[in-house]
Amino acid sequence: MSRFVVPFVVLASLIVVVGCGQTTASSAPSAALAPTRPTVDLRLAHSDPGAAFPDSGPFVSDPSATMNTCAKLDDGFWKMSYSGGEPYLRLDLLVGPKAIAGGPSEDVSAEIIIGSPLTTLLNFDQPGYRSGDAPGRSTAVVETTSSADAISFDIAATTPRAKVDFTDYPYSVDVNLTVVCPTTGS
Repeated sequence: MSRFVVPFVVLASLIVVVGCGQTTASSAPSAALAPTRPTVDLRLAHSDPGAAFPDSGPFVSDPSATMNTCAKLDDGFWKMSYSGGEPYLRLDLLVGPKAIAGGPSEDVSAEIIIGSPLTTLLNFDQPGYRSGDAPGRSTAVVETTSSADAISFDIAATTPRAKVDFTDYPYSVDVNLTVVCPTTGS
Protein backbone atom coordinates (compact mmCIF):
# COMPACT_ATOMS: atom_id res chain seq x y z
CA MET A 1 0.00 0.00 0.00
CA SER A 2 1.12 3.52 -0.66
CA ARG A 3 2.02 5.78 2.21
CA PHE A 4 -1.17 7.79 1.53
CA VAL A 5 -3.61 4.87 1.59
CA VAL A 6 -2.71 3.63 5.09
CA PRO A 7 -3.32 7.03 6.80
CA PHE A 8 -6.61 7.35 4.87
CA VAL A 9 -7.80 3.91 6.05
CA VAL A 10 -6.81 4.72 9.64
CA LEU A 11 -8.57 8.10 9.48
CA ALA A 12 -11.72 6.59 7.92
CA SER A 13 -11.82 4.00 10.73
CA LEU A 14 -11.41 6.77 13.28
CA ILE A 15 -14.33 8.69 11.72
CA VAL A 16 -16.59 5.67 12.14
CA VAL A 17 -15.53 5.10 15.77
CA VAL A 18 -15.78 8.78 16.74
CA GLY A 19 -19.09 9.21 14.89
CA CYS A 20 -20.62 6.31 16.79
CA GLY A 21 -19.70 7.89 20.12
CA GLN A 22 -20.81 11.47 19.43
CA THR A 23 -24.56 11.05 19.77
CA THR A 24 -25.93 12.44 23.01
CA ALA A 25 -29.50 11.19 22.67
CA SER A 26 -28.35 7.72 21.63
CA SER A 27 -26.81 7.18 25.04
CA ALA A 28 -30.28 6.96 26.59
CA PRO A 29 -30.44 3.93 28.87
CA SER A 30 -33.21 1.98 27.19
CA ALA A 31 -35.74 1.90 24.41
CA ALA A 32 -39.40 2.67 25.09
CA LEU A 33 -40.29 0.27 22.26
CA ALA A 34 -38.31 -2.81 21.30
CA PRO A 35 -35.97 -2.16 18.34
CA THR A 36 -37.31 -3.09 14.91
CA ARG A 37 -35.80 -3.38 11.41
CA PRO A 38 -36.61 -0.24 9.41
CA THR A 39 -36.49 0.35 5.67
CA VAL A 40 -34.27 3.07 4.24
CA ASP A 41 -34.49 4.99 0.95
CA LEU A 42 -31.73 7.59 0.44
CA ARG A 43 -31.15 9.77 -2.63
CA LEU A 44 -28.48 12.47 -3.00
CA ALA A 45 -27.93 15.29 -5.50
CA HIS A 46 -25.21 17.93 -5.77
CA SER A 47 -26.07 21.61 -5.85
CA ASP A 48 -23.03 21.99 -8.17
CA PRO A 49 -23.55 19.81 -11.28
CA GLY A 50 -19.81 20.03 -12.08
CA ALA A 51 -18.72 18.49 -8.77
CA ALA A 52 -17.36 14.95 -8.91
CA PHE A 53 -19.75 12.79 -6.91
CA PRO A 54 -19.66 9.00 -7.12
CA ASP A 55 -22.54 8.29 -4.72
CA SER A 56 -25.97 9.63 -5.59
CA GLY A 57 -28.07 6.55 -4.90
CA PRO A 58 -30.70 5.48 -4.61
CA PHE A 59 -29.58 3.56 -1.55
CA VAL A 60 -32.14 1.19 -0.09
CA SER A 61 -31.91 -1.02 2.96
CA ASP A 62 -30.44 -4.47 2.45
CA PRO A 63 -32.25 -7.22 4.42
CA SER A 64 -28.87 -8.82 5.21
CA ALA A 65 -27.40 -5.59 6.65
CA THR A 66 -25.09 -6.11 9.61
CA MET A 67 -26.90 -3.38 11.58
CA ASN A 68 -30.45 -2.23 10.96
CA THR A 69 -32.39 -1.08 14.01
CA CYS A 70 -34.92 1.57 14.87
CA ALA A 71 -36.20 2.26 18.36
CA LYS A 72 -38.16 4.84 20.29
CA LEU A 73 -36.12 5.83 23.33
CA ASP A 74 -37.47 6.62 26.79
CA ASP A 75 -36.75 10.34 26.32
CA GLY A 76 -39.05 10.52 23.25
CA PHE A 77 -36.30 10.40 20.62
CA TRP A 78 -36.31 7.92 17.75
CA LYS A 79 -32.89 6.46 16.92
CA MET A 80 -32.17 4.60 13.72
CA SER A 81 -28.87 2.87 12.91
CA TYR A 82 -28.13 1.16 9.63
CA SER A 83 -24.90 -0.34 8.28
CA GLY A 84 -24.68 -2.50 5.16
CA GLY A 85 -25.49 -2.78 1.47
CA GLU A 86 -23.48 -2.39 -1.70
CA PRO A 87 -22.16 0.22 -1.96
CA TYR A 88 -21.72 0.36 1.79
CA LEU A 89 -23.97 2.81 3.63
CA ARG A 90 -23.87 3.72 7.31
CA LEU A 91 -26.66 5.91 8.63
CA ASP A 92 -27.14 7.21 12.17
CA LEU A 93 -30.37 9.16 12.51
CA LEU A 94 -31.94 10.92 15.50
CA VAL A 95 -35.43 12.38 15.34
CA GLY A 96 -36.36 14.48 18.34
CA PRO A 97 -39.63 14.53 20.27
CA LYS A 98 -40.71 17.87 18.76
CA ALA A 99 -40.81 16.23 15.31
CA ILE A 100 -43.16 13.51 16.52
CA ALA A 101 -45.74 16.10 17.61
CA GLY A 102 -46.74 16.66 13.97
CA GLY A 103 -45.98 18.98 11.12
CA PRO A 104 -42.59 19.75 9.59
CA SER A 105 -39.79 20.11 12.13
CA GLU A 106 -36.05 20.79 12.21
CA ASP A 107 -35.73 18.36 15.14
CA VAL A 108 -33.51 15.89 13.23
CA SER A 109 -29.83 15.00 13.09
CA ALA A 110 -27.96 12.51 10.91
CA GLU A 111 -24.57 11.22 9.90
CA ILE A 112 -24.29 9.46 6.54
CA ILE A 113 -21.19 7.55 5.46
CA ILE A 114 -20.99 5.96 2.02
CA GLY A 115 -18.34 3.67 0.61
CA SER A 116 -15.75 1.30 1.91
CA PRO A 117 -13.25 2.89 1.81
CA LEU A 118 -15.10 6.09 2.63
CA THR A 119 -16.11 8.14 -0.43
CA THR A 120 -18.82 10.40 0.99
CA LEU A 121 -19.40 11.86 4.46
CA LEU A 122 -22.52 13.94 5.13
CA ASN A 123 -23.94 15.24 8.39
CA PHE A 124 -26.52 17.74 9.51
CA ASP A 125 -27.32 18.73 13.08
CA GLN A 126 -28.98 22.07 13.74
CA PRO A 127 -30.52 20.94 17.06
CA GLY A 128 -27.06 20.04 18.42
CA TYR A 129 -27.83 16.40 19.23
CA ARG A 130 -24.47 15.24 17.92
CA SER A 131 -21.60 17.70 17.56
CA GLY A 132 -23.85 20.54 16.37
CA ASP A 133 -23.71 22.49 13.11
CA ALA A 134 -22.40 26.01 12.88
CA PRO A 135 -25.28 28.41 12.09
CA GLY A 136 -26.17 28.23 8.40
CA ARG A 137 -24.00 25.19 7.64
CA SER A 138 -26.92 22.92 6.81
CA THR A 139 -30.69 22.77 6.82
CA ALA A 140 -32.97 19.83 7.47
CA VAL A 141 -36.69 19.31 7.83
CA VAL A 142 -38.38 16.09 8.91
CA GLU A 143 -42.02 15.21 8.33
CA THR A 144 -43.32 12.40 10.55
CA THR A 145 -46.26 10.18 9.64
CA SER A 146 -47.68 7.48 11.90
CA SER A 147 -49.96 4.55 11.11
CA ALA A 148 -51.19 1.64 13.21
CA ASP A 149 -48.04 -0.39 12.54
CA ALA A 150 -45.25 2.04 11.53
CA ILE A 151 -43.79 5.51 11.86
CA SER A 152 -42.23 7.18 8.82
CA PHE A 153 -39.64 9.93 8.72
CA ASP A 154 -39.31 11.90 5.46
CA ILE A 155 -36.25 14.13 5.60
CA ALA A 156 -35.15 16.83 3.18
CA ALA A 157 -31.74 18.32 3.99
CA THR A 158 -29.02 20.36 2.35
CA THR A 159 -25.54 20.03 3.77
CA PRO A 160 -21.93 20.34 2.63
CA ARG A 161 -20.11 17.18 1.67
CA ALA A 162 -17.37 16.79 4.27
CA LYS A 163 -13.78 15.85 3.59
CA VAL A 164 -11.99 13.15 5.57
CA ASP A 165 -10.44 15.86 7.75
CA PHE A 166 -13.99 17.13 8.58
CA THR A 167 -13.61 20.34 6.56
CA ASP A 168 -16.31 20.94 3.96
CA TYR A 169 -16.09 20.98 0.18
CA PRO A 170 -17.30 24.32 -1.26
CA TYR A 171 -20.58 22.83 -2.49
CA SER A 172 -23.58 21.23 -0.85
CA VAL A 173 -25.55 18.04 -1.30
CA ASP A 174 -29.33 17.70 -1.24
CA VAL A 175 -30.38 14.73 0.88
CA ASN A 176 -33.78 13.03 0.47
CA LEU A 177 -34.18 10.29 3.04
CA THR A 178 -37.17 8.18 4.01
CA VAL A 179 -37.00 5.81 6.97
CA VAL A 180 -39.96 3.62 7.91
CA CYS A 181 -39.81 2.04 11.37
CA PRO A 182 -42.29 -0.74 12.20
CA THR A 183 -43.96 -0.20 15.56
CA THR A 184 -45.55 -3.65 15.89
CA GLY A 185 -44.31 -7.19 15.40
CA SER A 186 -40.80 -6.46 16.62
